[in-house]
Amino acid sequence: TKQTMTISLELVLAWVLVLVSGLYLWQKWNNTRRPPPRPSSSTSPPETTTTKDDGVMKLEDPKLFKILNENTVTNLPEYPAIQLSDSDRFNADLLLDHLHEYGFAVINLDTKDREIVLKMLSLTEEFMKLDSVEKEKSSFAEYKGYRNVPNMNFETFQYHHEDDDHFSWPSNPPAFKEHTKKYFEFMYDISCRILKILAVHLQCDEKFFLDKMENFPLPEGQESTSTLRLFKYLSTPAETEINLTHIDIALLALVPATGVPGLQIYAEKMRQWVDIETTVRKGDIVFMPGSMLQLITNGYLKGTIHRVMRYSQGDRFSAPIGLSLAKDQDLEIVDSPLVDEDFEHNTAHGYLLPIPAEKFIELEYMKRSIRRVLQA
Repeated sequence: TKQTMTISLELVLAWVLVLVSGLYLWQKWNNTRRPPPRPSSSTSPPETTTTKDDGVMKLEDPKLFKILNENTVTNLPEYPAIQLSDSDRFNADLLLDHLHEYGFAVINLDTKDREIVLKMLSLTEEFMKLDSVEKEKSSFAEYKGYRNVPNMNFETFQYHHEDDDHFSWPSNPPAFKEHTKKYFEFMYDISCRILKILAVHLQCDEKFFLDKMENFPLPEGQESTSTLRLFKYLSTPAETEINLTHIDIALLALVPATGVPGLQIYAEKMRQWVDIETTVRKGDIVFMPGSMLQLITNGYLKGTIHRVMRYSQGDRFSAPIGLSLAKDQDLEIVDSPLVDEDFEHNTAHGYLLPIPAEKFIELEYMKRSIRRVLQA
């Protein structure tokens, strides 16, 4: 009834108010626990729009939002790309140069590996073009399997490594289940190789990150933090921001170039948005550090600020994977001569360390949800 709908709306608004108030009070309380800042040796503040002592951007900064809302898009004539090989030292130096200069790096794949990616994109398109009744058969609770998000104009299919027994795989396309699992393992392997390269560069044990990752198969009842999401972003007559500007919460994200405009990355030093899809070869992989990696390295590696736009060139199909540390691992600053351990500079998220990975993920999702409400 109309009265029931009014009461439900009031409850929703009340919960939003409680969440916003709780976040404000938590941040205010947490700020009182930080040591006072050291006096600056400079008589005037640096001329920058990021307002960050350690160079780590805060998405809550209104000055930063002013920059990020500008639709200045550029194409890189020579994008930052590497090829994974046995030369970890060479790859580490080149990878870090690209991350610090552009905020992302591109992994060039050989023909055989690119075919794995291109087939996944093709199967994603085939599945998403099925009728809704067929797709809904693979829809399950907790955002697993297929889900339609009409208010954000996209559809998604979410897969975790341990999900085989948690939902029924679609029967069409016939190769969907087998290749999705193959693609997940392929992307997971690339992620592990990148993490090994980063550990070598940070002068840590090469297994520093790998030892903190999940070991498959997972214990019964334990959910994976590594997620593959297959997307269908609907086209639109006018340019629209469909996935708000954000940094992925995970340790890292690997996103295949699809050849259809949509994914844009903010290159901090250039202070411009980079149109990835018109820059990177279709089937190659874009590597983006996440908030978790930014926290662990105390801002030495910055999370990639990005967004997804909708255009009129047609629907866009994507297959990104995000990897995090195991939920029972504590997040703390890595012991590396390249990373500043001073707590004063660890202001990317406002957390006291160490913090369990599971709690970090929960709080980051809560902050993102509140940010969406405030920006709506």
